[in-house]
Amino acid sequence: MVSGRIASVEQEHQSVSASVLFSSTDPIMNNGLNAYVALGLMGTRSRRHVYVDRQEEPRLARFEDLIKGYFAAGLVYPVNRLRFYAVAEIQEDISLSVGVRWSITKTAQ
Repeated sequence: MVSGRIASVEQEHQSVSASVLFSSTDPIMNNGLNAYVALGLMGTRSRRHVYVDRQEEPRLARFEDLIKGYFAAGLVYPVNRLRFYAVAEIQEDISLSVGVRWSITKTAQ
């Protein structure tokens, strides 16, 4: 409430993405190291409506639709059930990630 007036904001954000991952079925090195590349697109839609005393204020509204490209390149190094990885991703900014994944595999009987 400002100066006896009531304001509220409705915000909506949607995103949809699709990507394709390219990776060799065989490791690129004898120690099991493997690499991959991912390419894709991501679409986002943002809407903001502002109401003052239950009346919409169109001057304060914001609408944005964007489609952005996506690129990622990574390395995976397996050690028993662990998978160590490093990934560089480019969307709007460049990000670097490193981590460990624990892999559960089923054996055929």
